[in-house]
Amino acid sequence: MDVNVLREFVVLSEELNYSAASERLFVSRSSLTKHMQLLESELGVHLLDRNSHSVSLTPAGVMFSRRMSDILGQFDDVLKDIEDLSRNGVTMLRVGYLFETAGSFFPTACTSFMKNRDARLQIRAMEVQEIREGVLNGDLDLGLTTCVLDELPADCNYLEIESDAYGIIVPAESPLAAQDSFVLSDLEGLTLHGPSSHFLPLEARIFNRYLSKAQGKIAVRSSLSDIGSMLPALAMGANAVFTVGHVAEKMKPSYAFVPSADIGVAPSTALVWRKNKETEDVLGFANCVAQAFRDLNP
Repeated sequence: MDVNVLREFVVLSEELNYSAASERLFVSRSSLTKHMQLLESELGVHLLDRNSHSVSLTPAGVMFSRRMSDILGQFDDVLKDIEDLSRNGVTMLRVGYLFETAGSFFPTACTSFMKNRDARLQIRAMEVQEIREGVLNGDLDLGLTTCVLDELPADCNYLEIESDAYGIIVPAESPLAAQDSFVLSDLEGLTLHGPSSHFLPLEARIFNRYLSKAQGKIAVRSSLSDIGSMLPALAMGANAVFTVGHVAEKMKPSYAFVPSADIGVAPSTALVWRKNKETEDVLGFANCVAQAFRDLNP
């Protein structure tokens, strides 16, 4: 997701008027309209109700505006701290992170690091596969992402932030929501949406390997590109979507996460870097992220 478009949405949600928001943002009304349409398309939900006279927020829009306003405020504080503390001739760390996963603690980690290091941070909110590719090809010094630690390349090091589980998100009224876990046979007869191999190749490989044992007894749709595509899949008739546990926290109480008891592999949220990129600053930043997460989740 484009952070600038997210900022535009927050401003529009405050103004509830395209002309006023356009003037405040110094963009044309037509551009703002197009950006909002693209954002809704990417999320798969309507955020705005429009007519010829006014614009208002849908329930999803109200929730998205409130949370995004808080997250972007923290992000702006980090950027200001980086600008204030940066100096010429110091180390630059290029960091990619998952905006949806780490937005609550990542800004604190960045601020803590900058206050104690003669280093600068170049921060980018990215998707899972972009982060993995950036770390491996050297465009990033380290990335905060979701991964399976045992499947990382041998030339990578990592610091685990949180262990997690693969499983499914189901509506709260689903019989599966009452279970502590599930096995593959519990999903027979259901429609299950999983990760797209184009956008999430590692997750798609794990998902397809697991579902191959179902022998066609589960209707599988490999349609998910990111977190934002899960709710639309459920809204359009999916009985369940395959994901990692921490994502479900954002979807309670309307939906529940049920972990798999027989998938045989577990994901983690972790900072990952190439061994040839490991420096004191890289390790220091990784420790700041881990500490910020622990402070938020005592």
